[in-house]
Amino acid sequence: MELDRVEGLPVAKWYTHGVFRSRLCLVVCAATMGATLLNPVTASALPVTEASTPAGPITTVTEVPDRESLWAAAEQGSRVEVTDERTETNTVWVNPDGTVTSDTSLEPIRVRKDDAWVPVDLDLEHLATGWAPKASANPVVFSSGGDGPAAKLSDGTKRLWLNWTKTLPAPSVSGASATYALDANTDLVLTAVSEGFEGSWS
Repeated sequence: MELDRVEGLPVAKWYTHGVFRSRLCLVVCAATMGATLLNPVTASALPVTEASTPAGPITTVTEVPDRESLWAAAEQGSRVEVTDERTETNTVWVNPDGTVTSDTSLEPIRVRKDDAWVPVDLDLEHLATGWAPKASANPVVFSSGGDGPAAKLSDGTKRLWLNWTKTLPAPSVSGASATYALDANTDLVLTAVSEGFEGSWS
């Protein structure tokens, strides 16, 4: 054995080639580890990106399907209607505290029209069959004048007709009412209501 130097470090040199290579590796590795410990690597922090806030005002939700209503009410702090629970007379609300409120009307407040709920609108519009409310739970049709019934009411299973024996004049229409001037002193007034229609003389 004799001493030699590798890059300034004393190394025991063995004539057995394999042993020399192992000793050399140990010395060089130890020197490298020492250099690493003396010069620690400082990790640089990754930049933190804050979540962006959507631009524009937040829209308040007033109605949602049942599965989402509880979350929406709690999130915005105001009640939200559960649209899956709508009926002609009933409206269900979920409140911010998780309770449920049901508003029930004695008369229809909405009807199904073209596969959608629409508010009741009893104002008359002219159709091919006569004068009828724009949206009613009990569809009624008033005569446009001439012979035949003065009013026809149907709920899909039953029918009610108000027959008139004389020829009716064309009506004067205002809002939900059709007025027929029968003579100089008598008017027949037919008015659409939630339950169907009402008739009066004037």
